Amino acid sequence: MRRPAGLLVALFCCAAAAQKPAATGSVSGHVTCSDTNTPARLAIVVLRPVPAAKSADPAAASKSIEARRVQTLLDGSFLIPKVAPGTYLVLASMAGYISPLAILGVGNEDLLEPTDDLRKRIVERVPTISVDANGSASLNISLERAGAVNGAILYEDGSPAPGIGVQLRERKQGKWVLVHNVVGDGMGSGNATTDDRGNFRITGLPPLKEAIVEADLSAQNSTLNFSKNGFSTSGGSSFSLAFYSGGALRPNDAKSFQLTMGEERPGEDITLPISKLHKVQGVLLAKKDGHVLNYGSVSLLFADDRSQLGTTEIGADNEHFDFAFVPEGDYLLKVNSAADARFDEVPNAPGSMPPSWTKTTMAHEYGTTEIPLHVETERTGVTVDVPEKGSAPNNAGQP
Repeated sequence: MRRPAGLLVALFCCAAAAQKPAATGSVSGHVTCSDTNTPARLAIVVLRPVPAAKSADPAAASKSIEARRVQTLLDGSFLIPKVAPGTYLVLASMAGYISPLAILGVGNEDLLEPTDDLRKRIVERVPTISVDANGSASLNISLERAGAVNGAILYEDGSPAPGIGVQLRERKQGKWVLVHNVVGDGMGSGNATTDDRGNFRITGLPPLKEAIVEADLSAQNSTLNFSKNGFSTSGGSSFSLAFYSGGALRPNDAKSFQLTMGEERPGEDITLPISKLHKVQGVLLAKKDGHVLNYGSVSLLFADDRSQLGTTEIGADNEHFDFAFVPEGDYLLKVNSAADARFDEVPNAPGSMPPSWTKTTMAHEYGTTEIPLHVETERTGVTVDVPEKGSAPNNAGQP
């Protein structure tokens, strides 16, 4: 049957109307550096929806949030086109300058699901902008100079310690928590790695009332996989030992400092006393029959207050526990999650990296135990007898 021409025109118009894109606006502006009054060149600008109030619905909390990210031009200007109507946070950041998120001490999870009080503080502190359909909005932002902490990590013989992870902690409500110099896009924390001369510099820092430096001496063991499709790393045990400002082994013993707004603080050096660090290595044995256990978690606790020095794992690649460097002193060696386990390599899809993954099956689980351990020289061949699950923790083994 032949349709009337008028009906075809009407159908075409309806289809065209249905395909019409949603109306959007744009956001533009300039970013400057307040201390120099110069353009913030190649700064990052992130446009992110103002977070909704915290919801009791788990599905709402797990929804992803889309944000827009651009960099400023050499005159400090930026333009973000095709922005859906709504109200947005405008987060500008550049190396050496402070993000309002760092001052608030919030990270990505806080922005995804803030409490009513935190949401109010975010909106008060962070610049916001409203975008209308087919409209343009403009905003200028001035960046404030952030604080920075500089120092060097050296071994006691004076040689530099390159590749050491360094971070800051501050005391909040009686606890030492990590300092976050978060920005709008990366949501990273205030970390650094020492260079070839052992030097580090952490920037973008807010004012800190009581802070310390943490340097992490780490030893890792992993499996590397190379192919034409790429590179991957997996598995392996690791151990990390933290040193704090003044060479302390515990945060409460460290020499703390205060950082004011925009302060450049040099000289936060830490010396690693390698002559007083010793290797501790051993195995876990089933108390019932003396066979070696091939799975477990082993921790070293300070004997006086039971705070943790570090932990290491026993697994598919290593049947002994290995603390690569332990300071001289008295400890408790604590065993958790010990088991007889079976490790099966399960292939991944062809061409995947890594080519397989290790499936761990617990054949028999054991209880917990701990033994005293005195360290003043290298300790290898340590044995710990682990009781059956359900048994009372015991002090057993070769200290």
